[in-house]
Amino acid sequence: MPEAAYEIDLTAREAGLTVPTSASPQGPATHTISHGWQFLQRLLSSYSGRLLCGMPDGTLSLAHILARIGESPRMALPAELRIRSQKHLDSLSELGRMDGGWGRESTPDWSDCLTTCWAITALENFGWPVPDESYAFVRACERWDGSFAASPANKQQRSAPQAALAATVTAVRVLREINPRTEEYLVHGLSTAEPAAASYICAEVLDWPAGLASWELLNAASRLTASLFPEDSAGMADLLRCLLRLRLQRSWPVSAQLRKLQQPNGSWIGPAAWLSSETQDKRTPGQLEAALSTASAVASLLLADAQPGLYFGSDLPARRFNEGWRG
Repeated sequence: MPEAAYEIDLTAREAGLTVPTSASPQGPATHTISHGWQFLQRLLSSYSGRLLCGMPDGTLSLAHILARIGESPRMALPAELRIRSQKHLDSLSELGRMDGGWGRESTPDWSDCLTTCWAITALENFGWPVPDESYAFVRACERWDGSFAASPANKQQRSAPQAALAATVTAVRVLREINPRTEEYLVHGLSTAEPAAASYICAEVLDWPAGLASWELLNAASRLTASLFPEDSAGMADLLRCLLRLRLQRSWPVSAQLRKLQQPNGSWIGPAAWLSSETQDKRTPGQLEAALSTASAVASLLLADAQPGLYFGSDLPARRFNEGWRG
C-alpha cells in the first residue's frame, strides 16, 4: 500500500473519524449476524455463568464474549440475548477478587491483568459500575519498561512476548492513558509480533480512543495490518475490525470471507491465538472457543454492516471528477 494511504488513514484516525456505532436494521450480513446471535443465546441458555467460568480460561472467555455483546447497538441485539448476557454478567461480577481483579482458573491465588481488562470492558459496555480497585489493579501491573505483567506479583518475571503485548494493548485501552515507555515498547513490539496474535494486537490499538496513540504507533499498526492474512475465524474477525477502523476497501472481501466461515449452527470455530488457552475442557469440546470466535465475528460484521458503501476508499487516490471537463 502506498505511504500516502497510511497518512490519509492515520490523519483521519487521529482526527477522531471513527467507525459509526449504530447499525441499520437491514444489511448484507443481517442473516449471518442473526444466526450468530442465536448460537450465543443457545450457549448462554445452556450453561450458567459460574459453570462457564469454571472451564479452562472460562472467566477470560466469558468476559470477552459479554464485552463483544455489550458493545453492539441495542437495535441489533435480540432482547433475550441481552437478558441472558446480563445474568451471566452478574455471575462474572461476583467472581471479582479482593484485589479488584479477576483471574484464570489455573491461578486461583492471583488475579490476571488480561482477564481483569476484559471483565472491566464487559461491565462498562453494559453500563455497570466498575470498582476503582479494578482500574488500580490493572495500573499496578505496569512494568518499568512500559509493558504490563500478568499480575503485580509477576512484574519481576519474564512474560511470553505475545502475552505481554496482548496484556499491554488491552490495559492501555481500559485505562485510556499511555506513557512514553509503553509507547516505545509497543512500537518495537509491533515490529516483531507473531502473525497468530498480530490481528488482536492491532485491533486493540486501533480501538483506543482517538488521539491516544501517536502517529508512529498508528503507522506501525497500519503497516502490520496490511501484511496480515489470517485464515482462522478469530484472526479474520480482528483483521476486519482493523480494516474497518482504517476505512480500507479490503474490508469488503474480508467481510465476505468471514461470513463464509460461519458453521451451519451459526457459530464460527477455531481458537483465539491471543488467549494462550490451557488444555481444552473435554466435557464441552470447542463450545467456549466457538462462542469466543462467534462473538468476535458477529461484532466485527456489525461494524461492517453499519458502513455506508461510499465510506471506504481512503487507500485509493482521490478521483478528480472534473478531469477533462472544459465547461
